[in-house]
Amino acid sequence: RRAGTALLLAAAAPQTPNNSGLSIGDLPSVKPGLWEDAMTTGDGSVQKMQMCVSGDKAKAQAALAKMPPGCTFTNKTHVGTTFSMDMSCNMKNVTSSGHFQVSMPDDEHVHSVMTMTMTVQGKAMPMNMTTDSHFVSSNCGSLATGSTQLVH
Repeated sequence: RRAGTALLLAAAAPQTPNNSGLSIGDLPSVKPGLWEDAMTTGDGSVQKMQMCVSGDKAKAQAALAKMPPGCTFTNKTHVGTTFSMDMSCNMKNVTSSGHFQVSMPDDEHVHSVMTMTMTVQGKAMPMNMTTDSHFVSSNCGSLATGSTQLVH
């Protein structure tokens, strides 16, 4: 799993080719520095990661606009500090569909919920994940911008 899911997907999805609607400019800025994500999966397991975020929307747009080919985003909404969209991807032997919602109440907190179903070789597999991200420090220490590390 990729750390910073809430931050990444919220910025990345609207940047896909032929995908009108929200843009990186619609997103609130987040504080640059060290962020921590707690990702909780449908089975209740939690993984904590830290990442160093630049806070620069232009860099975020370039780095995060790399969604897999074959993915489309529909029903995009933006109300206040909450963004949501439906996702659908068709790739070789795998299809997925679901819903993503992210709330950014301020520049130090991000909350996201992703509910998806992946179908691999005819077998449906639900994927549910909640991510709570929060600002830790303006100093990333030895962690380079864009890098992630597992928190023990």
